[in-house]
Parts: sequence; C-alpha cells; structure tokens
Amino acid sequence: ALYATPDRLTTRSQALLRARTRGQDAGRVIARLAARQLPPSGRGAVAADLGCGRGGTTRALARRLPAATITAVHLSAALLRAARDRLADAGQVGWLQADFHRLPFVSGSLDLAVAAFCLYHAPVPAAVISEIGRCLRPGAAAILVTKSADSYRELDQLVAASGLDPQAASRPSLYQAAHSGNLAALARTSMRVSSVAGRKWRSAIGAQLSLQDLAGHPVGQPVDELDGGGTLVAGQQAPHVGDELFLAGRVPGRRDDEGLDRLARL
Repeated sequence: ALYATPDRLTTRSQALLRARTRGQDAGRVIARLAARQLPPSGRGAVAADLGCGRGGTTRALARRLPAATITAVHLSAALLRAARDRLADAGQVGWLQADFHRLPFVSGSLDLAVAAFCLYHAPVPAAVISEIGRCLRPGAAAILVTKSADSYRELDQLVAASGLDPQAASRPSLYQAAHSGNLAALARTSMRVSSVAGRKWRSAIGAQLSLQDLAGHPVGQPVDELDGGGTLVAGQQAPHVGDELFLAGRVPGRRDDEGLDRLARL
C-alpha cells in the first residue's frame, strides 16, 4: 500500500524531507561515492539504480556521471513512469520494470550497482545482494544504503497516540530485514565489503501532521479509510536522530585488492 501510487510516495517523501533538520541529501552522497569508483564522468561505464522509486538517486547519478549508461529499475510500472517523466532530460538513462530478485542483466555486465533504501523490502535481502553480485563485472562495485531499524519510531508513536493505529509503535520496523545493524553481514555473503560508514541525520516531526502525510507513513491507513481530514495535533515536536548506512563492496576481481576510497569523509 505504501507504493500504491506515485502521489502517495511523493507525499510521504516530501513530508519526511520537510521534517529533516540536518543531514545531506543521500542521492548526492551516493553519486559522489559512485564517481570515485568509475572513470571520470563515468566514461564507458554501465550502471544500474535498483529500486529507483521516483528517481531521486537516478537523477543524482546522471548528473555526476554524464558519460555513463544508467538503467533505472523498479518493480512498479507507475513509479517507473513517474521517474521517467521527472528525468525526461536525462538521455543516458534507460528504464526497466523488473524484480530485483531476478534482474534481467547478463552476468558480469555492470560496472556499478546501487541499491538505496530498497533492500529491506525483500523477504531475504541476502538473496537480492547475491543477484546484484551476479550482475557485476569482476572487481566492479556495489553501493548499498539503508536506515537504522528504529528510523521514524517517533512517528509511529504519534500515530499510535492519535488512535489512528493503536498498535503502530509495537509493529516490526519497516527496516528490520536490512538495516544499519545487519547490512554488512548480509553483504559479506556475496561480496567483499570494502567500506562501511554511518551518517547521522536529524529530523523534527512537527507539532502538526496532516492525515495525508500520515497516510504515506508505512503504518498509516489510506486516507479514504480515515474519518475526517484536516490535522492531527501532537502537543510538541518529536526530535529524532537516525542513521543512514552507506556500504561499498566489490565482487572478486582485478580491482578487489585496491579497496574503495574511505567513506568516512561523507
């Protein structure tokens, strides 16, 4: 339901971005990391942005790597169309509807694969990482990005306190399958982990949240199932500090021993 329509994901994403008070844009960070692993401007490189969503990371990669060929992949045809419309001027980007459990790439055909904020949707994320490894050339790089397991728990608490979903705070985290605490172990099943770096971000969930915003939250109900409209008033702001984890790995190959530039400079 979270990705039922592009508009619903847009509403949720924009609400969470408005709440953020500290932290760089993840897409730009990913693009910088990608540029370090490829020739200047991505010349001759073949890359894939898996689980591209609305195309934020794809846009950042296209701007940073104008000479690379990039394929944006998503399971949802509606989201893929929305991303393609947003990036209509990105001529080097191709669009592919596919399941990241069964990627339609020839084995050993990619120089770079990015999987940002999507692995936690897989029942067995390690299987997806193995599939990513299959698609990479020997020595090619993967950049995997996720959040901490407790991300947005304050929002869950607000939803529970409002009565919209009394069990919201006790439900399993959206990120439990692949989070900052286990991503490195998951990746090591299929590739050499070269660098891992965490980055803090801070948000302040405002004193007023619209029901439309809550409907885009993972535990929120669709708006048409809620009584009324308007605003949920939560007495005060709920500050939250969370983690985003950036992991870079390589499949064995010629460049395997060179390592990646340290990510600590994020």
